[in-house]
Amino acid sequence: MNRNIAKMAAVSFLQGLVFYGPIATLYRLDRGISMSDIFLLQIVFSLVSTGLEIPWGWVADRIGYKKTLFISNALFLASKVAFFFAGGFFLFAMEAVLSAMAITGLSGCDSAFIYLSSGENDSGRNFGIYSAASTAGFVIASFAGGFMAAYSYSLNSFMTVVSYFAAMLLTCSLHDVRGGEGGKEPVKLSDMPAIFADRPTFVRVLAYCLVGQAGQALVFLNQPRFIGIGIDTQGIGMIAALTQMICLMSVKSYDIAKRMGETAFLTVTGAIVSAGFAVFAYSGSIPAVVLSYVFINASVAFQWPVLEVIKNRAVRIDNRATVLSVYSLLYSVVGIALNLTLSQLALLSPAYSFILLAVLASIGSVTYLAAGTGLSVSQE
Repeated sequence: MNRNIAKMAAVSFLQGLVFYGPIATLYRLDRGISMSDIFLLQIVFSLVSTGLEIPWGWVADRIGYKKTLFISNALFLASKVAFFFAGGFFLFAMEAVLSAMAITGLSGCDSAFIYLSSGENDSGRNFGIYSAASTAGFVIASFAGGFMAAYSYSLNSFMTVVSYFAAMLLTCSLHDVRGGEGGKEPVKLSDMPAIFADRPTFVRVLAYCLVGQAGQALVFLNQPRFIGIGIDTQGIGMIAALTQMICLMSVKSYDIAKRMGETAFLTVTGAIVSAGFAVFAYSGSIPAVVLSYVFINASVAFQWPVLEVIKNRAVRIDNRATVLSVYSLLYSVVGIALNLTLSQLALLSPAYSFILLAVLASIGSVTYLAAGTGLSVSQE
């Protein structure tokens, strides 16, 4: 593993140390906002993300990937500081804006940086390492966070600030890569058809928007569901940690996808997500709900490295970060529509939200199959 990949993995690990993760929804509810407000905040996040995705990609291609990563991680730190002090809708909205600015800066840029640091042959493994490092951090944070929450929710938030400060400092030691030094000519309108020329890739990205956003929604919906069936905050932390330990196996996900075929792999994992949400909607059994939570998170985690290779492989112009930001823009647009819907469903029965997410994941699974039918990994 080269030094850039090792350092990016370390940054990912530190940013995985979200100690408030096991009680993120409970933290927000404790600070005076409702479940409906939480999904409205996600809409704020998605709107800012939508507006900044392509501009951030353009900036990354112009000033260089290392500089962009540092600026984005500084914004990420600022968002965690805002989260620590937040109370009420306005301050949480400020946190959402800063977080969106950070994540859109990283989105596409981190992927391009890792891909160019790796080369195509090693990129699948390195994307898996990057994802697994974040997961490893979250495992530790979940174990510790569940116990911290029994004493003070604020301690969870403060320790997260510390880890993100360390991640920002570590970013300074990265070495920019060939193709990521900046100074490229900006993308022109005439370049845009090349971004969408690979139709199977574009359709698969759309499918992942549905499956991935469904998994993202579970971040906010799982904790009230667990509390409702009799699991306390320490138990939630243990469940989150054990789930992420399984997600660590995503480091091997691209190897599995090559053996199964990318289409089969994505289709099956999408179907698992759909089935998991169906259980969330209709079952009151603790083992069934917990297992569904594990399978949903693991399936989404396993898909991510595979999609990153597919997206990077499809880039045909020099402005890699900009192209990847276009794909991320689609993800944000789907997020806006989904969170707007969930903010209204939250006023009704939680089961309606889980049914909707099951349907979206099913559509995503079928879309994967339709996009890749007849293709083998070697042909892809």
